[in-house]
Amino acid sequence: MKAKRQSLGMSQEQMAQLLGISTLSLWKWESCQVTPRTSMLERHFVAMDMGKREAWRALETV
Repeated sequence: MKAKRQSLGMSQEQMAQLLGISTLSLWKWESCQVTPRTSMLERHFVAMDMGKREAWRALETV
């Protein structure tokens, strides 16, 4: 997750906003302290599939 966020050029706050989660939750995901809940996996997979332009466009609409 961290590598994807960095490849998109986003901060943790921006990535968390894109995923609709708190910055703390994202930090825990990235540090492998917790794994995303089943209900969050769809958002996670959608974000992991996005290109840089698509992710930034999606962030603007959030």
